[in-house]
Amino acid sequence: MKLSIKTLAALFMCVWSLSVSAQARAFKSVKGKVVKAEIKAVAGGKVTLARSSDQREFTIPVISLSQEDQVFIKQWLAEKKDESADVKSTSGGAGVPAEEVKAGAKFKIDFPDLVEDRHGKPTQVGVSIPHSYDASKPVPLFIWMGGSNGGNNATTAGLVDGARFVTVGLPFPMGMNNPDQDNMVGNYKKVWRKYHQPILTKLFEMIPNIDRRLCVLAGFSNGAHCIVGVLGEAPKGGYPEFFNCFIIAEGGAGFSARRIKGGKGNYLFATWGEQSVAAGQTQDAAKGARGMKVETFEMKDTGHTFNAAGKAKAKEWLDKAVIPATLGESAF
Repeated sequence: MKLSIKTLAALFMCVWSLSVSAQARAFKSVKGKVVKAEIKAVAGGKVTLARSSDQREFTIPVISLSQEDQVFIKQWLAEKKDESADVKSTSGGAGVPAEEVKAGAKFKIDFPDLVEDRHGKPTQVGVSIPHSYDASKPVPLFIWMGGSNGGNNATTAGLVDGARFVTVGLPFPMGMNNPDQDNMVGNYKKVWRKYHQPILTKLFEMIPNIDRRLCVLAGFSNGAHCIVGVLGEAPKGGYPEFFNCFIIAEGGAGFSARRIKGGKGNYLFATWGEQSVAAGQTQDAAKGARGMKVETFEMKDTGHTFNAAGKAKAKEWLDKAVIPATLGESAF
């Protein structure tokens, strides 16, 4: 029996469609959107997917996908011999941790293309990897921004369990200060676009299994000013691109507090000293965090400090309110 060209073409399309479907996978974004697609290429921290419905190709950051998908991409890449160089890349490759990222490791990431930090030194970011780290499992993140000129040493600041969290010290840039108060971080749009955004992008590429369900950004004094300032003034995205939980102690960046955009459903803890000059603006920031789940605490009989009582209350809030809601655990 002879088959017409039309019939053969239809059979070919059917076989081709089955082949595509067999290779396709339901990929899920961190925002919950699901698309059935096939991996076409992986490079530079991005994956190119061909959508099964129409074979249209999209190139997106690997870290924008679920943890399960990131592990799948890592396995897919490992099977490609001609892309073995990407697997070993210190840039983290596509869903593959950088060489420095190992259980118990402590290291600094260099950023030679960025301006110096507020101490006049080349920008570096300190990172501490917990001893429990497993590249195949999601790991929560805690980043600290200190007061005054800040610093880059990784620390828990007494707020999280360093045995379970990746901890990072995030510095401030030189020359992006408040023009009316030189010792205060300012020009938050520039701080975000020219400094913190590229730093955070590289960090998440190097540690692709950071658990997007719980990424905490905390700061005291200038650190708190910076958090509120960027949340209020970044033109789009800003810190909520990377974080869903914020802790501010003794800082609120003045007018920025009135238009804070922290992300609907995200978390904010605000604390201030009862006798502090920064009490008002910290309270304003908490009031301006519309759509966020907010907890506040006044540190009694104290001024401009983040004391033991404030830290204990913030940690209790994380352990009893935030962690159960995000990670499904009562506490670490």
